[in-house]
Amino acid sequence: MLRYKDYLQWDEKHRYELIEGVPYLLASPSVLHQRVVGNIYFALKNSIKECSVFVSPLDVLLVENNESAMDSKNVVQPDVFVVCDESKIKEKYCIGAPDIIVEVVSPSTASKDAIEKFNLYEKFKVKEYWMVRPEEKTVTVFRLENDRYGRPDVYDENGEIILSTGNTKIEVKKIFE
Repeated sequence: MLRYKDYLQWDEKHRYELIEGVPYLLASPSVLHQRVVGNIYFALKNSIKECSVFVSPLDVLLVENNESAMDSKNVVQPDVFVVCDESKIKEKYCIGAPDIIVEVVSPSTASKDAIEKFNLYEKFKVKEYWMVRPEEKTVTVFRLENDRYGRPDVYDENGEIILSTGNTKIEVKKIFE
């Protein structure tokens, strides 16, 4: 099983994530993917003033109880994420679950985002997990309820996402402009 200390030794020409100690090579994003990521970042940044908003690549270490950062077997680079507890932000990474994680789904990552990352984010109690599908122009939002993700809310271009963090709204059409 691989850990963050192993991950740090890898070639920096390629980006990887570790999920339960298994490495996943990250593909180069498309132009559409990057446009959507940028739009989400700016929408969240302009809506949530009391928290920090980050964009990939920045490592998020999801650690088990009493596990050190270096021994973490879960290292992800969400497309966009929001952290309200500034103590989680370190110089080179975020340690602990962000409040919101956004993954922009591409055909090559759809299964990993829907299964492995869904389970990982639920396990580590990420309050909101967004799966954004640029081709469909939809956003699926899972919210933590009693330590589990409840039935998701699915938004199309005409919808508004009400954030649990900051109690503000994001117009979905602005994500896909």
